[in-house]
Amino acid sequence: MILQNGLQYSQAALNNASLNPGILPTPGTVSSPAYFIDPNANRPGRVHSFSVNLQREVMRNLMVETAYVGNRGAWEIGATGLVNLNATNPATLLAEGYDITNPTTQKLLTSTIGSATAVAAGVKLPYPGFPTGQTVAQSLRPYPQYSSSFIPMWAPLGDSWYDSLQAKVTQRFTHGLTGQAAFTWSKEEATGQAINNVFDPPNQKSLVSSSQPFLFVVSWTYELPFDRFGPSQNKLYKQIVGGWRLGGLFRYGSGLPIPVPASQGNLNSLIFQTTRMNRVPGQPLFLENLNCGCFDPTKTLVLNPKAWTDVPNGTWGYSAPFYNDYRYERTPYESLNLGRTFRIGEKTRLELRGEFFNVFNRLELPNPSASNPLATTTYNSSTGLLSGGFGYINVSSVGGQRSGELVARVSF
Repeated sequence: MILQNGLQYSQAALNNASLNPGILPTPGTVSSPAYFIDPNANRPGRVHSFSVNLQREVMRNLMVETAYVGNRGAWEIGATGLVNLNATNPATLLAEGYDITNPTTQKLLTSTIGSATAVAAGVKLPYPGFPTGQTVAQSLRPYPQYSSSFIPMWAPLGDSWYDSLQAKVTQRFTHGLTGQAAFTWSKEEATGQAINNVFDPPNQKSLVSSSQPFLFVVSWTYELPFDRFGPSQNKLYKQIVGGWRLGGLFRYGSGLPIPVPASQGNLNSLIFQTTRMNRVPGQPLFLENLNCGCFDPTKTLVLNPKAWTDVPNGTWGYSAPFYNDYRYERTPYESLNLGRTFRIGEKTRLELRGEFFNVFNRLELPNPSASNPLATTTYNSSTGLLSGGFGYINVSSVGGQRSGELVARVSF
């Protein structure tokens, strides 16, 4: 122990304080930490983009294009979770004689430092006045005077990878029709997605939470030929029915990834880090196809709890945070619009437009509960219908109703 400012501190506490001045503990307290700004926070991220493109006009006004598009990012600030300055490294504990996979050590670390278990093990207070109601694990943290993590703000630690094959067909205005169709097949990865082990940064690369490997988009506008019919010399008729345009935007893509369930074990109480459950080889991830529309969500659980197994206490899971074959229901976007612009004088225009969303009235179910495969399946006592469990869909928040709006705009 070393005397400083009239108080005694361990050498470890003083070493930490030398790196982060002003964080020496106040006796008798364990508080929340202040915010730390990473010393490299002003370093701009770097993204290298590259592409190879091939275009061909297959016929008049019809263009086909295909391309490979990729980028590599570094020093991005979206992966600050890769650092936790107040998590306890298992290797450090092992060097001090604490094996977190040992049940006896687990019991000691989760005991209060003033308990008979801790006293018998010869555990000492990290500094005078450390609350005896805190656990031994808390006393062994790099900064035991703080109860929360130290995650530096804006730390430029993230890396990203994007690769895609893109194809596009463009129909220029012909016979009143203009349109475009685009298809993208991509893979998007990054570090910092649901961090599993801050002490193993190289193995934190994974799919991103917004990954959609397949994406197909069609947009078009068609000028309706109403003015070609009816009285050919009637200017008022042509003014009313001519110039109306019908347009649409349809978007279809893969469902978003479902996060892998978090472990229900005791790792957080030992080293103040969480981990994930492990995927069971050979077990199907789903009990029902989320996109088939062929099951009753009030009576059916859609996710398979047997596909996941919890890790032994005191150990890390090896699963990735997201898997390509473990995704929520696909959600198409389909809209139509009908509009016309009327000229009123030389400087005034009236635009009338109707916009319609989810034009096919597709049902959109909420995402199923996917956080805990060990959760108990529950039922409503009065109706007998499902009310909870792994893979439960809460139908009280069903969406997807068809909707529309009318817009009038005057420009002058």
